[in-house]
Amino acid sequence: MPSPNTINDTIERPEGVSDEGERLSLDLTDKEILRIIGERVENGVAFWNKKLKLDKVRKRNGKRWLNKNFEVSNVPDLYDHQEPNYRDNRIFLSIETIASSVAAKIPEPVVTEAFDTDASRELAGGYGRVLKKKSETLGLKGALQMATRHILMGYRAGIIKYSWNYEAGRLKADGSRAGDLKVEAIRPHKIVIDAGAIDPDDIPLIAEYKKATVEELIFLFPEKKKDILNKAGISELNQENKKLLGKKVDYVEIWFSFYDKKGNKKEAVAWKLDKVLLGAGPNPNFNYNNPAKSNFFDGPEKPYVFFTFLREGQWVYDDTSLTEQAASLQDNLEKRGRQITENADKANSTKVFNIAMIKASDVDKYIGDPRTSIKVKGDVRMAFARVPPPLLPRYVAEDKYDSREEIDNIFGTHRAFRGEKTKSPTLGQEVLSQRSDLGRTRPLTDIIEEGAVKVYKGMTQLYKVFAEEEHIVKYTGEEGSTIFAAFSRDRIEDGIEINIQAGSMQADDKTRDKTEAMEIAKMQGKIDPLSFFEKWHVPNPRQAAKRLFYFLFMPDRYAKEILKIDGGEGNEEAMQTIQRINAGENVPPQKDASKEYLATYNQFVRNPAFKQLDPETQQLHIMHLRGTVEMSKSALGGKSTEEKPTEGGKPGIMDRLRGIFKGGK
Repeated sequence: MPSPNTINDTIERPEGVSDEGERLSLDLTDKEILRIIGERVENGVAFWNKKLKLDKVRKRNGKRWLNKNFEVSNVPDLYDHQEPNYRDNRIFLSIETIASSVAAKIPEPVVTEAFDTDASRELAGGYGRVLKKKSETLGLKGALQMATRHILMGYRAGIIKYSWNYEAGRLKADGSRAGDLKVEAIRPHKIVIDAGAIDPDDIPLIAEYKKATVEELIFLFPEKKKDILNKAGISELNQENKKLLGKKVDYVEIWFSFYDKKGNKKEAVAWKLDKVLLGAGPNPNFNYNNPAKSNFFDGPEKPYVFFTFLREGQWVYDDTSLTEQAASLQDNLEKRGRQITENADKANSTKVFNIAMIKASDVDKYIGDPRTSIKVKGDVRMAFARVPPPLLPRYVAEDKYDSREEIDNIFGTHRAFRGEKTKSPTLGQEVLSQRSDLGRTRPLTDIIEEGAVKVYKGMTQLYKVFAEEEHIVKYTGEEGSTIFAAFSRDRIEDGIEINIQAGSMQADDKTRDKTEAMEIAKMQGKIDPLSFFEKWHVPNPRQAAKRLFYFLFMPDRYAKEILKIDGGEGNEEAMQTIQRINAGENVPPQKDASKEYLATYNQFVRNPAFKQLDPETQQLHIMHLRGTVEMSKSALGGKSTEEKPTEGGKPGIMDRLRGIFKGGK
């Protein structure tokens, strides 16, 4: 039993010098930098494999996700006639359910203005829209889902890197590119961090194993061209062996912290190819010439965002994962499922022959064909028998379903959360079950949201440093129109704050939103149209609210802008009448109604909006229009040229209006 002052066999309260190490700094020679960096990377790999068995754990957990549970389970080996043919990968289902739910949407950036002015608020709002659009273009949602997946799979961390891509962006006149952001999820296996690192936000050294062609590496480090060619086995670069420039080369990018001679903490980056230091220098993602005005960060930071979930603070990595917590249950689930499957395969019973009465050579001929005849000497009942398989106890199936349920409990992914049909007798209980799972995954959601904020801040830092030229971002405005936003680092004010709207990444719970809208309406007696349509997830809710408002309070604008009814004196008069009747007034029939008046009314009563009025208001409109039509007929002596068919054989206005009243309507 471990002593009270130890966790994972590691002393928690050491004192004195515990590890050897050498000072790392850019003022060292290339040879010294290369040696120290190489040793620290090697020590990092050895340390984490000793403390957390990191490589072994990742390999085992990855197979769980890949539906290869039997290969890494503790279930005894099967007999030759048995096959691990039963698969019920509940771990995969749970991981993908959570990953798609936690990062279901692009995080909504909230940019707080630097100053209390309208101009500052406008700049902040504009940059917030730019951030969201860029995150869509860069695939931030997919990167966040991948980081979530890596955490849940048991890779002990999710990692996202932001960088400046010089080969992206707008094409300039000289043929070069303006450059733009790059955001990507990094496979944790490619990352080595400093031995003993504790704080995910302050890791002394991070190494990333990268791959490039010989040609690409030469473009990145032209001064090391000869060394790169030698490592690629190219002694001389001529026309014949230029094709060898496409060979792949593995190299390492190392970001590290160090202290200068004055005791100031600095950040740097270096690149190495085996025993060749390709380059080294200060962190390039920071403007050192004017640090107070040309940066979002107070100081240079490593361009990685680490996501961790189940760590108790001893190391930078997670100490366990949901996959590992559910592993034994997954093994038992598939073991019980395999037993049930094998038992079902034996449902036809085992055949037993008495070879004293039936020749052994004839036994193989019997395949169960009802037309087959077998002749025996003696009592037929002594010649052949079937031995039925034993029935499995009920607890075998119960144990299988209990394991499946417990895996769902560990991950918080029950049927309601997955959107499947449940056995809940009421919708309310189903909603409660769903909300319980959402609460279970809330800590993970908070971690992913916090990481998304760090990514947005890193993106902003890169724009402040590199976006010297104007960038154009195109997005859709509130009214559906396309907006072209031009911005550069000069339009990102110093002093802004960046956050995200809490819960903006999760999938919409339409049932909950609709219920809340109805509850608000009940409690307050009313709810504004825009909020109602938003809660009900109506497409283009702002336009729907605008239509409703115009219809109820500004029917003239409703007719002109929504129904596209042409204006005119008669039309305006008809719209005023329609508005008065909609308000409940009993308006007398119109004397000497013009053709425009009748045409406007005809268009109004045929519009679907008319059918949405309450029956009393509809009746007031019909009475008014009927009386107006009769008065118009009387004024024309009972006849009207409008009663004649129009060109093309279509009925006139009076005929169409009489059609409305036909049948007592």
